[in-house]
Amino acid sequence: MSSYKHKAHLGRHIKYECGVQRQFMCPNCFKRFKHKNHLQSHEVSQRICCCAETIVESDTSTSSTWRST
Repeated sequence: MSSYKHKAHLGRHIKYECGVQRQFMCPNCFKRFKHKNHLQSHEVSQRICCCAETIVESDTSTSSTWRST
């Protein structure tokens, strides 16, 4: 049994964590996290960013073109 130094911390735990589905989801692998900062750390560790540029291979030429996602 864990204890909380402040009553507000227990209230936050009950409201956002206890018996509640993890609310922050990675859009690439669909893994869920309880805290937004954990999702952000996951994205950094996976080198995934929602504003990153990706290379799209062109069917008609051998050169690559850049597309912003």
